[in-house]
Amino acid sequence: MLDQKVSAQKKWKNKDYSIQVESGDNSVFFTIVATSSNAEFSQFLANETLEIFIKNAGKYISGVNVSVLSKASNASQPNRVNYVKIAGLIFIPAFLLFSLISVWRFIRSGRVEDAKFPEKVYQVPYLGELEIKGK
Repeated sequence: MLDQKVSAQKKWKNKDYSIQVESGDNSVFFTIVATSSNAEFSQFLANETLEIFIKNAGKYISGVNVSVLSKASNASQPNRVNYVKIAGLIFIPAFLLFSLISVWRFIRSGRVEDAKFPEKVYQVPYLGELEIKGK
């Protein structure tokens, strides 16, 4: 029946595809998986398979009640590259901001005793001082 519906559509006539029905061991729910080289064609196949199943389920199982939880949709994969870029763009300014805040807190709390503190503690060479004359 599905082959007839596919053949009736001119743009899908000679396309290869596969249909699978997946379900759990003790589950009343199942998933129809349609695979092809074209995402739009796969969505068409899954929806048509669903319609055929609903129309014919009563012929094979008496008292069957079929409900559709969701129509077919294309699989999508989040773009990881964008997440890495965004994380990098957030991390760098945040790191600089927190570094400046921590240095400012060290100076304000009195832990930095003199201008040669970085040389004493971190072995960073002392380069000099800059005096700014006020008003």
